[in-house]
Amino acid sequence: MLNRKINANINKTETLIGANTEFKGLLTSEAGIRIDGAVTGDIQCKGDVTIGNRGFAVSNIVARNITIGGTVHGDVNSNHKLTINAKGKLIGDHSSNSIHIERGGVIVGKRVIRNSLQENS
Repeated sequence: MLNRKINANINKTETLIGANTEFKGLLTSEAGIRIDGAVTGDIQCKGDVTIGNRGFAVSNIVARNITIGGTVHGDVNSNHKLTINAKGKLIGDHSSNSIHIERGGVIVGKRVIRNSLQENS
């Protein structure tokens, strides 16, 4: 990462892909990411990843917490919690310690991998 020492706060969203922005490639961050535009490429984040209601990602995502309000095509792995909002759609497999799906949220995947024996849904 650019060989700079910057103290990132994983509890803070530092990166925003805006509604009229398209990003292609590997996206990595030490802090949170919010996507309201379009991303094509994998996302690796030590903080939280939020896909906004109009956000679209063709990505495999690894993050602490993942919230999907828009659409994700790819596999997601949240170290803590996966949330699918009412208009959220995940087309892919998921792995998380905890999952919350609001009424209307959609997951279309082949398998679910739980990171622990506890399920919160």
